[in-house]
Amino acid sequence: MTIKREPREKAISKEDVIEYALETGERMRLVSLAGGYRHKQIAGRRVMLELGNPAILLLLAYLFALPGIVVEFFLMKELWYFGFDLYSLYVFILATSCVAAGFYLIFRSADASKSGFRITNQHLLMGAIALAAVCLFLLIFWGRESAEIAILLSIGFVIATMLALRSTPNIEKIDALPVTLYGMGIVIIAMIPVHHALDIWSTGEGELNLNLFDWALLILGVSLSLIAINSVRTRMGFFSCWLFGAMIVALVTFHEIAVIYSSSSFEVYDQALILEGTIFSVIPLALYFTKEWESARIWSHLLNATKALDRKSYERALKETEKAIEILSISGLSNKLSLPWSIYGDIYFRLGKFNKARTWYDMALSIDPRDTETLSNLGSMLAFKGYGNQALSVYQEAAALAPHDPRIWNNLGVIFLSLRMHDEALAAFRKTIQKDDSFSTAYYNTGMILLRSGKPAAALRHFRKLLQLVPDDEKARRAYERAEFVLGCLQQTAGWKKLGLNISVLMKTVLQNPGKFEERHRDYVDGIVQNLSYAFDNDRDRMTVALQTVLDKIKLSGQSIQSLRTESELTLNQLRFCIAVLLLSKRAEFRNINNSIWLVPKTEKREEQRKRKVAPSHRSEIGRPGSPSTI
Repeated sequence: MTIKREPREKAISKEDVIEYALETGERMRLVSLAGGYRHKQIAGRRVMLELGNPAILLLLAYLFALPGIVVEFFLMKELWYFGFDLYSLYVFILATSCVAAGFYLIFRSADASKSGFRITNQHLLMGAIALAAVCLFLLIFWGRESAEIAILLSIGFVIATMLALRSTPNIEKIDALPVTLYGMGIVIIAMIPVHHALDIWSTGEGELNLNLFDWALLILGVSLSLIAINSVRTRMGFFSCWLFGAMIVALVTFHEIAVIYSSSSFEVYDQALILEGTIFSVIPLALYFTKEWESARIWSHLLNATKALDRKSYERALKETEKAIEILSISGLSNKLSLPWSIYGDIYFRLGKFNKARTWYDMALSIDPRDTETLSNLGSMLAFKGYGNQALSVYQEAAALAPHDPRIWNNLGVIFLSLRMHDEALAAFRKTIQKDDSFSTAYYNTGMILLRSGKPAAALRHFRKLLQLVPDDEKARRAYERAEFVLGCLQQTAGWKKLGLNISVLMKTVLQNPGKFEERHRDYVDGIVQNLSYAFDNDRDRMTVALQTVLDKIKLSGQSIQSLRTESELTLNQLRFCIAVLLLSKRAEFRNINNSIWLVPKTEKREEQRKRKVAPSHRSEIGRPGSPSTI
């Protein structure tokens, strides 16, 4: 295999890399980011990294709570326009709504084709919900009577949140422990203003002078939280950490709204708690957007690599993929995203370096064994190298993982065909059409198998549908004309069979070399005329009358062979002779009408179509796997 290498291209700068990746593709808008970004060039890939999420809008909405927090807790009372309760209600509604929506996003199914929630430990989740409900109920009805009970119940509610977050698979296992530790650190820090507010181990009412115990709690809580947030690797992990901080803000304002140990004004303890909630929600929020920027850079490089691969700029594609993997390695996610390794495999496949391509495909599949696109590309490569049985095994695995993907079924059909498993290939192509009735390649492949199996009428139906899908396609038009031609050949053969003659020579020609059929058929008919010239005892008048009789019977719309045999009053050999003469003179032909063989007059239109026929070779036009993702 010879690969023409493109000349070296100039390096692309960091500044224009994102613009280059998206200059002709789908633009990244806020709406796209909020819904989850998918570029049309990689739309079919199963990836484990998403650019954009509805969480972006939620986090931006939460930022609108910050001005209310500043006014309510950190400005002088003279600047409280409309009163403390109004700002408290504003912050409470916004923070609580964001927390509730945050829980929904954490538990929702990431698959857009499925609705509902994703849960890995149902018992843990039910226990967490029960604990949260009990804490909230007791907080509302008995929290007003005892500040100690109110604080304990609030802590219990936060702990219930930690347990609930451990039950969703949307938080990666690598982030599960750091997220829990982050929540524990927040609770430990919250104990400092709490025990002062309750006058437990405090220096004086209304003061927040830190003692040795407070410093120990502060150092422990801050250290635990910082270590935890530094260990988080994914955006959903940062989103969960933000949820804990936002919950502190919501609980403080809830206490004021529900008059649970409320002062109807800010106190130093309230300021400490709200400051903690704000800081520990803004830090993961900022880190979330940092991760979003990293994701944008990764996508940019991957899109650049895909575009360069399409343009056969293999060096450029390699460089862009390497940059994406470098960012993933820094982020600690190089073993979480299979797409860069799969693109590596595509590049080396195109370069003809199959051993390297196999290595990178195996690497991608070790990260994501359910990546059907990589499985398809690996199967194509194996088929291209001639390892048909291995390719078949890979494609069967891909079809089991993605039974609704018509491309996989079509490619599987081609593999079956290369192994001469025609029935299985036909079933796979029909499955492709069942999954997607606009998949033109499957109609072509199905039609060609049927045509070679001696079923041109069925093939013609598929080619007719193919022409409806791609009316300007030259290959589709030739296939249709070929099927129409072969069908006509078989009808001529069937006519002679109906007249009781041996047609083995004609059938062999139709199936093996239909382009030679007209020549063979002319010799065959000429032989009938020569051999049956005795049928009229050399009486030319009787012969002329017989020919005219047959012509008169078929001149309008034709007549079935069976009717001709019973109504023409000719012997079988005389009828064979007359029909052979009419076919040689191109005045009649056999046609299959309602599953019956008729002799019909040959019109100028049919003769013109016959002259425009394509007599293709026996060689298959069905492609073999030769490029990643398509056959």
